[in-house]
Amino acid sequence: MILITYGIDKALYDDPRSIHNIALTTTIYSFKMKKLVHVQYGKLLLSKLENRLGKLRSDEQHMLDDGKGSIKPLTRGQFQEKLGQSDPRRTIKEQEILESYYYTDQRGQQEIVQIAISIKGDSMEAVIDFASVGQYENFVRPAWLLCLSNDMKDGIPV
Repeated sequence: MILITYGIDKALYDDPRSIHNIALTTTIYSFKMKKLVHVQYGKLLLSKLENRLGKLRSDEQHMLDDGKGSIKPLTRGQFQEKLGQSDPRRTIKEQEILESYYYTDQRGQQEIVQIAISIKGDSMEAVIDFASVGQYENFVRPAWLLCLSNDMKDGIPV
């Protein structure tokens, strides 16, 4: 297991020509001691869940964490109402995205990695857990992933 952190070029990531296979998106709105949580399943993950669990009512869930250890499910309407009642200037939005990235590596082999993307304010960061050194060494990054100083090979950024 090799964990590598990358920066993200937001303009390239958000470019409509960029293809993203989103598995799961979690958005947390924090205000006071409470958190509103919105979880949305991507099509492929939703399909896998439904194959194992049967038809789900929705591709998303809404919840309220009261800050005291209790998590309560909400309807979409209740979620929107509570979000509307919060002060936007005092509400912190954080987002986590799990994305499946399919690519052809430097050896011509078809590969897939899971990319965990964290968004806080204007900052976007990605972490990839490579299965092996070989997978890491032969990885072909999408254009929107940026090298950080810990992404090195023989002391040279790659």
